[in-house]
Amino acid sequence: MKKNFLYIIDRLENLHLETDTTYALMKETARRGHTLLIAHLEDISIESGHPTVHVSEITIEKTAPWKVVRREKRRLAEMNVICMRKDPPVDTDYSM
Repeated sequence: MKKNFLYIIDRLENLHLETDTTYALMKETARRGHTLLIAHLEDISIESGHPTVHVSEITIEKTAPWKVVRREKRRLAEMNVICMRKDPPVDTDYSM
């Protein structure tokens, strides 16, 4: 069964694709035929009381590291899996 995988990541252009474990997970997600979606922290919002995200659906290409297929707004509830990866600097003002 095809699932929606959302990766909340830093900009793809800033990742070290040869060594980045998140990119390796994304490649495996694509290889298994699931929908591969990416977003950034600033793409997440609340609309009409629902967590929403602007996503880019991408494919992993043999001739290029990735290709954006489309961009759209989706509800987080539509995602089957959400993986979040954030490199420093992180929000140092956040406290529990």
